[in-house]
Amino acid sequence: MDQVALELDTTDASSVDRTGFDIGWDHAHHGLVPPAQLLLPGTPVCQGWMAARAVFGRRTLASSRQVRQWLALRLQAWRCGVPFETLSVTPNFLAQVHTAHCPVRRVALGGAEGEADAAVITRLNLDAHFAAGNLVQMSQAAAQARSGVSATQAVRHARQCELTGDSVEGLNAAEWWRVATLRSEERRVGKECEDLC
Repeated sequence: MDQVALELDTTDASSVDRTGFDIGWDHAHHGLVPPAQLLLPGTPVCQGWMAARAVFGRRTLASSRQVRQWLALRLQAWRCGVPFETLSVTPNFLAQVHTAHCPVRRVALGGAEGEADAAVITRLNLDAHFAAGNLVQMSQAAAQARSGVSATQAVRHARQCELTGDSVEGLNAAEWWRVATLRSEERRVGKECEDLC
């Protein structure tokens, strides 16, 4: 067995960003490499990744699409400083919310990252944290269209589409009504989060 000595930063354990360390650790545990900009020496993600590689070596767990999605969501939450419910939002949970069609646009989800029909996981209430009841999968185009639009504005867009027959910001009347429904659901999720705090 080949053993390699790793030079790890011996920073005081109390000053290490535990969340970033854990994200790096889980990347290595699943045989995945975090984004290159997070592998700079001394970053918490790099420290966790190097430590886990030293522990697991080639004995890694399978990395399914849901595992990669789970790690990407955790990185997104960590970078934005938004709490992430690690006990409820798991790869298994992400498999459960997976859908073949966008709930807003009703198109088949697929395609490369960043394309209109690409599947993305987004928060219903952007002011609440990453929790099981606050996450939904939809198309990239639907997620972008609903960003920054309130339930009232979505209803106005839907009525405008009905009157003119034209789309607004790429969505038709039925799609805007679905956005309005999601936005009203956002208020319920926000209220539940407040009640829990």
